[in-house]
Amino acid sequence: FWADRTPVHEAARRGEILQLQQLIESGACVNAVTYDSITPLHEASLRGQTQCVKLLLDAGAQV
Repeated sequence: FWADRTPVHEAARRGEILQLQQLIESGACVNAVTYDSITPLHEASLRGQTQCVKLLLDAGAQV
């Protein structure tokens, strides 16, 4: 776990769809950017987490 990655980054990376949904519903930022310019959408996309990608896009993640 990198210090600048948010819980949204980690849930997206791991494919934890329920946790990701709860975080989004609680107001977590879906467009948080790490020091190396990684967003939760990048994390989910790079790891083939298609459900998380869809959820993030539906929640307003920037492409």
